[in-house]
Amino acid sequence: MNNMSMIQRYKYLYIILGIALILLIPHIYYTEYSKARLSGGIWNIGSEEVSVSEVKEISRVIEAKVVGDKILFKMTIYYNESVYKVIVDNWDTYTNLFSKDISKFINPSIKTTNLNIEHEDNTFSVSITFEVHGAISRYGYECAANFAWLLRPLDLDLIYSHFKGFNDRLVWSGELDGVYYEITILLPMQNSPYSEWAHPNGYSYVNVWWRC
Repeated sequence: MNNMSMIQRYKYLYIILGIALILLIPHIYYTEYSKARLSGGIWNIGSEEVSVSEVKEISRVIEAKVVGDKILFKMTIYYNESVYKVIVDNWDTYTNLFSKDISKFINPSIKTTNLNIEHEDNTFSVSITFEVHGAISRYGYECAANFAWLLRPLDLDLIYSHFKGFNDRLVWSGELDGVYYEITILLPMQNSPYSEWAHPNGYSYVNVWWRC
């Protein structure tokens, strides 16, 4: 009887340990997975870092185009082939990551619509597009566009960062946090280049104006 009782006790003990292990495994997995977090543009999974803005990127090309009373934003991020393949193979995870990365461009002063994130196999790139509303104002015959939402998150401004003005655009290129950027602000065509503090078409630190 004593032997049988001892066997039954061990049997119950194994069952209890098995149930505890089953309940514990999801907790361990969740704890490890929760270490994956967005911090400064870096997705950390355990000790491995997968970055959207460091050495694994080749470059970022940003275009902000004024069309009527809205601005069309497009950012294309280029990668080497091996990194691009990892992104495509884990597309759902990276789509969330890209959404968080561009959230720095969104603030209460503007409204964004039609967010779209796509990958392009031919160029090993990811393109992010959306529309910006509420950044363009009209005063009689003059229009003005505020680009603080674009420039301040990148620690840039049109004057001190030395944007170059043309008749239909402002352009800048350089390195930010180790990544090469090309930024083009496409504007309504004018008879003369957009220049600092000039009229009828010119720009200040984050604003651009022209004749409507």
